[in-house]
Amino acid sequence: MNARLPLVVLLAGGLLFGPVATVSAAWATPAHGMPNAVTLGDVPRPPDHEQVTAMHKHHRPPGKRMAEKRAKEMAELRTRIAQTPRSPEHVGRLHRLGELVHDEIHWRHFLRNRARHSALIQSTKERARIERKRKRYVFKVALSTRRNWRMPVKPDLTPKIVVPAETKMDVRPAIRRIEVIIKHHPHYKRMDAVLLLAGTMRIYQGLLDKDLSGVAVGRHYLKQLLHEFYDSPLAPQAGVRLADLALSRGDTVHAREYLEELAAEVRSGELHDYALYRLAWLKVDKNLATAVVELRRLARAAGDVVIKELAARDATALAKHLPRGSAMK
Repeated sequence: MNARLPLVVLLAGGLLFGPVATVSAAWATPAHGMPNAVTLGDVPRPPDHEQVTAMHKHHRPPGKRMAEKRAKEMAELRTRIAQTPRSPEHVGRLHRLGELVHDEIHWRHFLRNRARHSALIQSTKERARIERKRKRYVFKVALSTRRNWRMPVKPDLTPKIVVPAETKMDVRPAIRRIEVIIKHHPHYKRMDAVLLLAGTMRIYQGLLDKDLSGVAVGRHYLKQLLHEFYDSPLAPQAGVRLADLALSRGDTVHAREYLEELAAEVRSGELHDYALYRLAWLKVDKNLATAVVELRRLARAAGDVVIKELAARDATALAKHLPRGSAMK
């Protein structure tokens, strides 16, 4: 009877403390709208395009000193716009101010996504540390029970993960200024860039305020860019932002349309690889084996280093959920 006691204690300890190891697994759980969010809970969720961009080691937007110069230039432009509203350079100043605000949003997004990426790595290490501590504690309990020793003190198994704070920015004044160009200067020579700025800022502010109408207006600007300036070099950026927005809302139908169009129009490069990567993930729910095949193919053929690593990682993680005896294992 005594010989079986440690085994019983081990099993009881595993049932009691096992769920603790999955507390921080929420970092790796697919977001709402992603396929198989329950059955594939241990598979890291695919990042959006901004997060992929932040993972590039060579991608480093201008730092603090450039941010100070940007703030100074923004203040000067606001003063000139207010003082000389009928100047011939008025429209150009409105456009330049919108570009600076967009750069500031991009910089804050980069800092946020870089911090989240670091927190994800930290959470993986933290889960491994807690699992080791839990196993040591269960072993000591079993040993103490068998030899009638004093029971060990229960360790703290709470994950210690620092969640990065998100810096918010009110861009409503910039939106009003950039929309002046759209409403009163429809023949502006760089209207495609203006539509991209307006759409991006509208979506950013709408998500910040949880204003669905603002998000819808931003989506309308991006669609207008795709339809009226389909040959513009900025059109693929509008497509990838519309796809990410649809994926965040769980709208896989429209997301698939945008991604397929993006993959067909952009024959190579980071946007092409990103579109193929998200299209492969959209097939996880209906045909897991096909998704694994496409991710493995992308891991071999992708030109973008980050997409190549993400595809290889996800293919390995998803292959573990294939049926036993499958040739894809």
